[in-house]
Amino acid sequence: MYSREEKRDLVVKFWDDFKLYTKQHNIERSVYSKWMLDHTGIKEIDLRFEVDRRFASVSLDVTVKSEDKRLLIYEILVQFKLLIEDGFEEPLEWELLYEKENGQMVSRISIIMGDVDIHKPKHWPKIMDFLYENMTRLQDNFIEIKDVIEDRVKHLYR
Repeated sequence: MYSREEKRDLVVKFWDDFKLYTKQHNIERSVYSKWMLDHTGIKEIDLRFEVDRRFASVSLDVTVKSEDKRLLIYEILVQFKLLIEDGFEEPLEWELLYEKENGQMVSRISIIMGDVDIHKPKHWPKIMDFLYENMTRLQDNFIEIKDVIEDRVKHLYR
């Protein structure tokens, strides 16, 4: 059993190692890319990594607090489902209402890998492969439709 400090150190080491993993894979693929995450250019939409003791996931979250606006943005994304899911081996999980650990309600589009544990370094290679491959695909697909999504979201505020 790990102490609280040891757990924190493991999580920090995982994310430091993932940063190096990402740089190395970008070099191997001759690409320069940074993860967009919460810098998607659309303030209501974030791309997210999540890893804990049960699963790893990559997601696109609609984070606007207004439930009505969140629903409208989610419906816009559903119109682009085929493009968002392009290249994924399995259908993504589409959740109109998802409660994050902090209690925030979001709409979420995600892919999840179960039965992994961030506290087990032997799981890290599998987790890192999963995160890198799936975020690359999700981010690339999002970039393809970003301008249209952004335009439609702006119309919601008029």
